[in-house]
Amino acid sequence: MKIKMKMILLICGVVVLSVFPLSFIVLLRNQEIITDKTFEVCRNLSHNVASSSTEELLVDVTYDGTRSAVSGLKDAGINGLLDAYVINVEGEYVADMFDRQLGQNADSEFLKELRSIEELTMQKIKGDPDLLRFVYPIYITYKGEHLRVGEAVFEFDEEQVYQPIAQTRRTVFIVAGIIFAISIVIAVTTAILITRPILSLSEGANIIGSGDLSHRIRIGSQDEIGELASSFNAMTARIQDFTQNLEEKVEQRTRELNETLEQVQALKVQQDGDYFLTSLLARPLQTNKNRSNFVSSEFVIEQKKKFSFRKWKSEIGGDYCITDTIRLEGRNYTVFLNADAMGKSIQGAGGALVLGAAFNATLIQAKLGKSSIQYPEIWLRDTYRDLQNIFVSFDGTMYMSIVMGLVDEETGFMYFLNCEHPFTVLYRRGQASFLEEDLALRKLGVPGEEEKISIKSFQMEPGDVIICGSDGRDDLITVKPDGTESINEDEFLFLRHVELCDGDIGKILDYVRSNFTLMDDISLLRISYKENVPEIPGPVVPPPVRESVERSRELIAEGREEEALRTIEDFIHHGRDLPELLKLVGRLYFNKEDYESAAECFKEYVSLSPNDQEYLYATSNTLRLAHRLEEAADFGERLLLREPENILNLLNLSDIYARLGHMRRALSLVDKVQKMEPDNEQAASLRDMIVQKMASSSETREILELVEKGDHLYRKKQYDRALKQYEKVLDMDRSHRKAIYRAANCNAFLKNRAQAMEYFNRALTVDPNNFHAHNNLAVLFFEQKEYNQALLSLQRALRIEPGFQAALRNLEQVEKMLNNRGEGANEASRHYADRKETVSTSTGESDE
Repeated sequence: MKIKMKMILLICGVVVLSVFPLSFIVLLRNQEIITDKTFEVCRNLSHNVASSSTEELLVDVTYDGTRSAVSGLKDAGINGLLDAYVINVEGEYVADMFDRQLGQNADSEFLKELRSIEELTMQKIKGDPDLLRFVYPIYITYKGEHLRVGEAVFEFDEEQVYQPIAQTRRTVFIVAGIIFAISIVIAVTTAILITRPILSLSEGANIIGSGDLSHRIRIGSQDEIGELASSFNAMTARIQDFTQNLEEKVEQRTRELNETLEQVQALKVQQDGDYFLTSLLARPLQTNKNRSNFVSSEFVIEQKKKFSFRKWKSEIGGDYCITDTIRLEGRNYTVFLNADAMGKSIQGAGGALVLGAAFNATLIQAKLGKSSIQYPEIWLRDTYRDLQNIFVSFDGTMYMSIVMGLVDEETGFMYFLNCEHPFTVLYRRGQASFLEEDLALRKLGVPGEEEKISIKSFQMEPGDVIICGSDGRDDLITVKPDGTESINEDEFLFLRHVELCDGDIGKILDYVRSNFTLMDDISLLRISYKENVPEIPGPVVPPPVRESVERSRELIAEGREEEALRTIEDFIHHGRDLPELLKLVGRLYFNKEDYESAAECFKEYVSLSPNDQEYLYATSNTLRLAHRLEEAADFGERLLLREPENILNLLNLSDIYARLGHMRRALSLVDKVQKMEPDNEQAASLRDMIVQKMASSSETREILELVEKGDHLYRKKQYDRALKQYEKVLDMDRSHRKAIYRAANCNAFLKNRAQAMEYFNRALTVDPNNFHAHNNLAVLFFEQKEYNQALLSLQRALRIEPGFQAALRNLEQVEKMLNNRGEGANEASRHYADRKETVSTSTGESDE
């Protein structure tokens, strides 16, 4: 359909939809008005007749007045009135406009119909002609009664009544027809005026489209179509110009693209060179130098970022593996580390370089003998703290997940810690399972984790395999049968891969490559104990030794411990072959209060059975009783790293440090006991003793002086100088609550956010109920727009102190930001930061 016809139909349709509904509404309204007027005429006639006939109808006398009133209607000139009559209560026609029915009785059915009408009513009667009958019941009040005395009936010719409506209808249809005819003329004219330039534009476009770029469209109108024609002509001119100068422009653009490509290529070569140098630096830091005869190790690494530089192909990423052998306390240990740095390619590789350089330096120190006197738990703790301090110094720009451990070459006992790394897998007799159930430590670089360290342990059996891996082992893309891709969300999928590939990490990596798409760097590290090593028969314990041990147990049961000790004392040199002998002799020495001999037996037993944590405590306690306090502290710290909530060990360690004069350390340990068991009497008495000793010590007085000086500077808002005083206090007492908290506030005021967050976390580690620290930590999170973390900190503060007004106000601001995220966040953040000083310093702090 042509556009001209569309426009004609559109305009005619608008006219029809506008005129004809309006005409119909006018006709309906006229009919209603005429009907209402007829009702009004009948009502007036009825009232006139009723006023003349009520008394005559009541007393049943002559009806002269009624007949006169009805007969007078013939000359009233009422349009369409055909007849009028009055019927009394007996049904007799007592008045008739034309006297045709006068004196007759009405039909009973007709009379019954009239009697059912209670008010003026119109009835349509079909006939020749059609009638409009109006019935008006006549009532009179007589002696207090409302009596019906008859009816007045008026009959109209319906055609004559509605004759004005017919005339109006004809007039409306004539006017509507004229309007419709005029609209058709207007529609045709408008369509011609509008479509003519459009057709001209279409014709010109066809000519230009056929290849005649010299043609120009001529439209004289200044409306939108004229503007479109001008734009089209301008476009045609540009195309003509472009076509005529195409070769020159192509050469120019090709030259520009080549120059840009050369620059990009130069940058790419430079970038690949940087990548290559970084990969060369990382390569010697990731080595497998384990030389153990019983503990085997291997690892595979595939970084996501692949590149080529000149004739070399290489890869770069943040995954890192290393194994080695070190000697601690006269025993050989296989050390292993698997890590995954935050970030991709060069950022991740930077983290791996830092970790590799620091960890290799630690291994060199251990091999030079600087760590040879350490126990494995202590070595892991100190190494973790060194690495943590390095990554914290990057102020949140570099994090590292790691699993790090030591395996005793002789016993297969493994010590390890996991910093938010995927769970370690044990593969034993064809079954794979996770060693960890939860994670206690966050990634390296997260402030405040230093005091939360705990060492896990596990006794490996011959043939056991331990597999560590980065999160690339789980971050896999699989293709479904319908062709859609999905990301793996099954954390146990890796266990099935280990079982399917029989614990072979090379096969695991090949299987993953062939069946999935890798999303990230992947590294797998495998440690096995006495795998494929021929079983070496253990030492044979001479029968007399076993007989003596059994005899001594019988004597102990009889209470004859002196005789039991004499029975087996001479066989103590067989202790390495029979560790139970060392434990038995040690208990006898302990009961005899020969703590020196008991301590030596227990130390030898624990070295042979490092998984017996009960005797770690027994060794520490015995060394304390033997006044070998430094050694006692070492064994106590080893157990503390494995079982941080062992009450007996905490009390024992607290007593040891008190005797060594390390009062703050002693006090922090006994305070930990009281938080776990507030009613522990031993802890209460030990704490009283420590506090008394502290009150009389010169170190305590020096600490109090430094705190007082720091407080004076803090109140004067000289935060940099106050911070130095509090740091001196912390050099003497790492767990001083007030010094930690005030140092945190000083760093916050000095805008040292990373150090402030580290100190606030330390303050909460020492005193988890410090609601002021929770509140101020929330302020730091808010300033960094970490609103969810701020919300959690404020909720913790309010759980401890529900009425804390500063936290309530801050909570309101944080919730507002979370609800309105993205709108006005910067202004609110500045407003909130301006209030921080009031919030941070309006705290009730302990003077401890």
